[in-house]
Amino acid sequence: MIYGYTRMSMEIQKPMLLKHIDELNKAGAEKVYYDVPGRHEQQALNELITDLKSGDTVYLLSLDRLSRDEEEMKSILEKIKAKGAEIKVLVK
Repeated sequence: MIYGYTRMSMEIQKPMLLKHIDELNKAGAEKVYYDVPGRHEQQALNELITDLKSGDTVYLLSLDRLSRDEEEMKSILEKIKAKGAEIKVLVK
């Protein structure tokens, strides 16, 4: 299965979030997870990682949509890879 993931850190980014979700869907994501302010921190990301199975793919528009912190980003990428899933960054 192909999943997409994005996040926004501030409420004023909502139009950008909707654009990101649309772009992930157009790229082929069958299900898009997203985190927004006010939710438990990374709730959707944690759900995505839980749902991943070997052979799945996670689409990201850019790595900064995963995390702003480099060490946290590495940890998340390792969790995704440990599930046997691939990561595809759509915008470099």
